[in-house]
Amino acid sequence: MYGLKKDYLTPNPREEAIAFVGPRRTIADSFVEHISRITRSGRVPKAVLWGAFGTGKTHFVHYVGMRLKDTAKVIYVECPPCHRRTKFSELHSAIMRKIGREYALGLMEQTIREANRTGKPLAEALGLDQDMAAVIRGGFGSDRTTLWRYLSGEKLGSREVRLIDAITPQIHEDDAVAIINSIAKLVRVFEKKQLLLLIDEFENTHALLGDSLMMFIGAIRGLVDEGSDAGVVFIASVRSMDEMPFIIVEDPVRRRIGLTNFIYYEEYAREELEQLIYQLLEFRREEGFKFDQALKETTGKVSETFNEKTYPFTEKAIALAIDKVFELRELGKIPSIRPKESLDLLDYALSLGAQEKVPILTSKFVDDALAKYPLAKQ
Repeated sequence: MYGLKKDYLTPNPREEAIAFVGPRRTIADSFVEHISRITRSGRVPKAVLWGAFGTGKTHFVHYVGMRLKDTAKVIYVECPPCHRRTKFSELHSAIMRKIGREYALGLMEQTIREANRTGKPLAEALGLDQDMAAVIRGGFGSDRTTLWRYLSGEKLGSREVRLIDAITPQIHEDDAVAIINSIAKLVRVFEKKQLLLLIDEFENTHALLGDSLMMFIGAIRGLVDEGSDAGVVFIASVRSMDEMPFIIVEDPVRRRIGLTNFIYYEEYAREELEQLIYQLLEFRREEGFKFDQALKETTGKVSETFNEKTYPFTEKAIALAIDKVFELRELGKIPSIRPKESLDLLDYALSLGAQEKVPILTSKFVDDALAKYPLAKQ
């Protein structure tokens, strides 16, 4: 209805990366070029994207990942919720699951074949120490499933440890980092691509304390070290550098990432919200949509002004949806000026208008949506 391909505006960042439109797209394109330039130079990209919750950082990195897919093996992963004793192995396990068993083991198996053919030491080919290389070779000869569980950070039973000839029942943090770097090295060797980890919700590490925090810092330091093969972008929802997860502002980690690679994703200005809404409407528009026909159907039926850019909303309806975001921010009901609330209200209004089969959505429908919107209730 209303010449739109969907009955809503709000994009799903994980499924509609291409829907990252609006004024922030230029920033994302610049970031893509920044990552590409680093990779072309033979260096490994490291960065932190930070800003208030809900401003669009997740959609930003999914768009970046989509743009880089021809030159990078992009792995998006959410940092698991952490308590004070959470181990790095939980994040490592999440990363390995996203990389995928068959993909990772396929790279290692190919490396074993190449090493056998050329006589190159397997440890050197994998970029691992002798003990870990022996476990991998032995695991392929005995039980790939057990090997994968071990490489993913799972704790094995004593029989399983003997099965793959491992030294310990669970890999240590430095071995886990070495496995990720080994995969990154093999991605570069066999696919000529950069492994790029996009680690979202890194603010979840705030709860870490004591030995767990120190071990986690050591692992992250290894990931961002100059000798690391894996590219990493951490994404954190924080409002200031003072709220940043300690792990990535701890001096050795921060220096390895570089302060110029800490990228602030600021709150939206009013003009940015307006442009975003207009471009989402254009993105959702059906091909061949005839505005002239829509104009005929609404002639004389509404007093509020509208145009092809605002349709199926009036200018006043969109302005009201944007005004409400600033009101909610003033009342402390939302942490930042962001698109979510405006888009929620416009989606509500679209649903109401479709039910009533009206030709255009005036400010009345945004008012009606406000009456149903939980955050608008006093």
